[in-house]
Amino acid sequence: MELVFSRKDMVRAMQMVGRAIGRSSILPVLSHVLVSAGRDPLYLWDTSEGLNGDRVAATDLEVGIRTTIPGQITEDGAIAIPARTFASVVNALAEDEVRMTASDGRNVRICCGKGDFKITGMPAHEFPSLIGDTGQDAQMELTTVPEEKKETYLFSLGSDVFGRMLRKTSFAASRDEDRYFLNGVHLSLKDGGAG
Repeated sequence: MELVFSRKDMVRAMQMVGRAIGRSSILPVLSHVLVSAGRDPLYLWDTSEGLNGDRVAATDLEVGIRTTIPGQITEDGAIAIPARTFASVVNALAEDEVRMTASDGRNVRICCGKGDFKITGMPAHEFPSLIGDTGQDAQMELTTVPEEKKETYLFSLGSDVFGRMLRKTSFAASRDEDRYFLNGVHLSLKDGGAG
């Protein structure tokens, strides 16, 4: 993988996906972000229609966030990079144009001006899969577990509607880490709309 991107675009992307970076010591890949360039069949991102850019994604297995930033792709590929280390390097860079290469699927080289950084990452196939793109603003996957089988439902809704729903309910979610089951908001679906 080889790509060139703007430092400020990557800083903005890392701030966005950083909200979903996991803190699990059981699965070390959850403390990584996935950087993908070009067509990636694992994650259903495609730049074949002139969308020349790279994607950044993070997940904690409950929430997954991905975003696209503009860039020049010389060679397709994907790699999982330790999120904190990558964010620190990108924030410390002085110049705007950044070149990133990953030739063996484990080591990343980041060059910017006189700076030259090497980070050890993980193969992209170890990163948990995210939902494929349906062309909608936002999408979610819900799983229910009836007595005899597990079913998955996929639905889409506009990001403005979803944002408004969150603003109206998230203030009531607890911030107490000891009682993590109170840290979320409940979303239920009904025929004809979400409730």
